[in-house]
Amino acid sequence: MRKLLVTAFILVVASGQSRADFLRTYELTTVASGTLGGIPFTNAALDLRSVADTNNIQRGNALGTDYYYVTNNQLTVTVAGIGTATFTDVTRTTTYPFTQAGFEDVGVEFVLLTFNPIFGPYDLRSDIGPASGRSFSSAGRVYPTTLGPLIFSAPVGNSSFQSVPEPSTLILSGCGVIICGTAAYVRSRRQRRRLTVSDMGPAGTM
Repeated sequence: MRKLLVTAFILVVASGQSRADFLRTYELTTVASGTLGGIPFTNAALDLRSVADTNNIQRGNALGTDYYYVTNNQLTVTVAGIGTATFTDVTRTTTYPFTQAGFEDVGVEFVLLTFNPIFGPYDLRSDIGPASGRSFSSAGRVYPTTLGPLIFSAPVGNSSFQSVPEPSTLILSGCGVIICGTAAYVRSRRQRRRLTVSDMGPAGTM
């Protein structure tokens, strides 16, 4: 039983280190107006969320200032009252110069960026936020998605950006904790049994 648990634990850890341990979720929330797939929305809650592998983070330089970016595995947009769509262009999560963090559609333009001094040294590799500030957005730009074009009809006001580990990473970590705990329980029971037997006489009497 113990060997089986140890083997399972090693497999969980190896899988996590090779895959999920390096995945992060980046999220930007705001209130915006525009259209998604031709359906209008006005002052609606909007959530942009990406998943990316931190092994792929790159450093760039613009206007003499370093910044960081990573190509997303996926970028989705959820608009209250309409639904969730996935961007079909190549997208990036970025910390563009001048204390900004947010998302870029490589074939179009920046989608949304949040300004906050905390993003100045941020390299996308760790938890941050939620941190709020004014936004940069491009009204009238067309961003292709699985539900049709996303278009902002007016500049976005304030927004909030944050980064946390991808949920699958937390699940794997939780599995490791459970396996370790189970192994410790089994070992403790075996030790108690050995002590009980050693306390008994030759005929099984105390």
